[in-house]
Amino acid sequence: MVRPHEGQDRCEKQLIDEPVENMGTVEKVNNSMVDNDHFALNFATLTAFSGDDSEAAHAIILTFIEETEKNADSMKQALKSREVDGIAAMAHKLLPLFTLIGASDILPLLSWLETKRGECFSEEISSKTEVVLQQIQIILEEAKRYSKIE
Repeated sequence: MVRPHEGQDRCEKQLIDEPVENMGTVEKVNNSMVDNDHFALNFATLTAFSGDDSEAAHAIILTFIEETEKNADSMKQALKSREVDGIAAMAHKLLPLFTLIGASDILPLLSWLETKRGECFSEEISSKTEVVLQQIQIILEEAKRYSKIE
């Protein structure tokens, strides 16, 4: 049986033994490219219950943008702090809405990150989180464009 503090020590030792050298932009992880043209997002699913009320639909999109920005900031901080549980928690939080809008490119990475709760920080977690953060920015850009149309 591994006691909680022993697992912590194991992760800390691993971080010392295996430093993460590149925290920069990652363009490709497991053949998954960040591609601005590949996203086909359906923001109308977020606003479907607002019916013909364009003000309500606009408010919903703005709330989506604000909350997604907060969640991305939390994920960035968790990455910077090498907190796998924080990364996993944000992945878990983002999955339902990104599923709803059809952000299919990001879903496998979010699902994978969500399963890493309790694990030690690794280069693979770091690089996949970087790709997710890039894709979140693309989704936010699209949501901002959509909010101007609505």
